[in-house]
Formats: sequence, C-alpha cells, structure tokens
Amino acid sequence: MHNHSHVTAPPGRASNLAVARLFEEIAQSLEVAGEQGHRLRAYRRAAHGVAAESEPLEQLAADVCAVQEGLGFYAVINHGVSPAVIDDAVDQVFQLFHSPEEERQKYRGGYHLQGYWPAATTGHPDGEFAAEKEKISSLAGWTLLRERTQDDPKVKANKKHRTLNKWPDPKVVPLFRASMLRYQDAMLGLALKFLPIYAVALNLPPDYFASSFKAPEWYQRCNYYSAGRQGSGGIATVAHVDHSFLTLLPMSPVPGLEVRTHDKRWMSVSYVKDAIIVNTGEWLSQITNGRFLATPHRVVEPGHERVTLPLFLDPEDDSRNDPVPGSPPPLGKRSSWPRRTFHEHFVAYLSAHYKSDSSSGEK
Repeated sequence: MHNHSHVTAPPGRASNLAVARLFEEIAQSLEVAGEQGHRLRAYRRAAHGVAAESEPLEQLAADVCAVQEGLGFYAVINHGVSPAVIDDAVDQVFQLFHSPEEERQKYRGGYHLQGYWPAATTGHPDGEFAAEKEKISSLAGWTLLRERTQDDPKVKANKKHRTLNKWPDPKVVPLFRASMLRYQDAMLGLALKFLPIYAVALNLPPDYFASSFKAPEWYQRCNYYSAGRQGSGGIATVAHVDHSFLTLLPMSPVPGLEVRTHDKRWMSVSYVKDAIIVNTGEWLSQITNGRFLATPHRVVEPGHERVTLPLFLDPEDDSRNDPVPGSPPPLGKRSSWPRRTFHEHFVAYLSAHYKSDSSSGEK
C-alpha cells in the first residue's frame, strides 16, 4: 500500500519545476553581506521565477546550489502537486482538530512517533536555542510516517517509529485517511524529483542518491496552531532545524513562518500562492559537511487558526551520513556530528524534540 520501491530519474530538463519568489529581502541582504556575484544572480533569478520548460537541469541545479549554500530555503511553483489535493488534506486536519479532545487522546503518540501530540509536547530547544525553552508552544500535531502493514519486518520487530500509523476513527473524520495518503503520494512524488537536481548541484551523477531512496522513509506532520495561546506575535513553534534530507511544505496563507538569515536576523516568509517551500534538513547538511545549510526556522503565534502539512523526505534506515564525494569538512576541520545510520539519527532527533507520554502504554 503506497510503497514506492524505486526512483525514476526525471528527464534532462526540470519537468515543469520552477523556483518562485520567496523572500523579499534576499537580494538586498546578500548585497550588504558582499556575497559572491553568482549567488546573488541565482537569488535574483529565483525572485523572478525560472521558466522550467526552458531551464536545463544543470542550470536549475546551479541555482539550487547557490540558494542552499546561502540560505537553505526556497520555494517552487509549477510543481505538479494539485492545489485541490493540498486543500483537501488541510480541510481534513481542521476537521480532526475540531473534533473532541478526548477523541484525539485515544491515539496519543508515545514510544512510537505515530499519533496525536497535544500542544507543548513537541519542539524542545537546546543549544543555541535554549533561550526559547520556557516558551509554551501552541502547536499540536498528528504524525504519520510511511504506511506499513502488519507483516512488515520493521513492524514485527517493533523497530522504533516504524510501526503502523494511527488513523482517527472514520466515524469522526471519514475522509482523513484517504486524503492523507493521496497527499503523501503526491508530495513524495515531487520530493523524489529533487534527488537528481541535488546530485548535479553537488557535481555528482544524477542517479547518485537513487540507491539510498529505493524504499525511502518519510515523515508527515499535520500541524495545527490554535492561535491565541500567547497572543499574536508570540512563539508558536520554537526555533529548530529539521532532521531530514529535504523538507517540503505547502505555503500557508496565514503568516507565521520565520527563517534565520546568515547574519542571524529573523525574516518573515512572504506568501506565494500555491508554492511549496523546500529546505535542507540536518541529514543533507551532514552528508555535505555543512555545505548545504540546515537553516533554523520558527513559527510566531498566528492571529488565526493555521494548519501546515510538512513532509520530511528521508533515506532508507541503513543509509549512513558519510560525506558525499567532493564535500571535505569546511576549512579542513572535522565534522562535529557522529557518523551513524539514518535510523540512529532519526531516533536521536525525535528523542530530543518530543516529550513522550509514558502513560500511552506503548513499547
């Protein structure tokens, strides 16, 4: 069910994928910082949109490389994911979070990530973001991972976070499961199209990442911000970086997302209709030895209810974060993260960011 067993490389052109304007301040901030000319030109190209049908893979990869080295966030338009699929999934999440709280509590996440996570149970900052530790997040969520069946070897072995998804009672939200699976299929299909682009951006063969994504893992959150817990302008999701290879996030018309620039300013994201944000996660940053940035971001308290549906693209569990060819440690220094498998990395990240409920009875 909805298992993707292979990666099909796209044609030599960008398959109707275009980079959209995302940040109004990017070009100006790069000029002030004295960034290299090619990087500034790449952002300006992004600001005006790239005509994908006339854009060779190599040029798109060069633009993506410049963006990922300079900020780590951008957005795409003409991506092929139907706005109706996204809108339907968002509507289902609103229905879910308008259902009784006691109904959602039946599916509480615990030892495994899958299920319901109430407000203030996720996003526990540390390190440079420890100052936000005392801020109470209004973010609640429902987490879904790759859909599995009872006979899946990882389910049988009770491998952490690799169990069956928890789906709400269809009597409460009848179309939730079908809508989410349809959304995941569409977003995963888009996410896999980025693999050859990122390979070429790193001066690697287009199929370089294919072996790590024959049966990819992914993690999809249904984020619900109730608004009003701290008043507009408070912190709804504390500062963090994502764990993933890549994260894809359809933009919400309700503002709130902020990204930290290279000079450590928080910058609001400008809404682009039907655009999908793409950003580097820790895993991709690690295998490029920090060349591609995992950029800190956060969400300020929205003035209205807000739903977002990030999908985190992950490699197979036994993939390792060894550097890709051509990515020596910056300035000759050793990497600051341990070498390990993706599953080890994923478990460690979630343990640091989620407050598990031992009362859930899971093990």
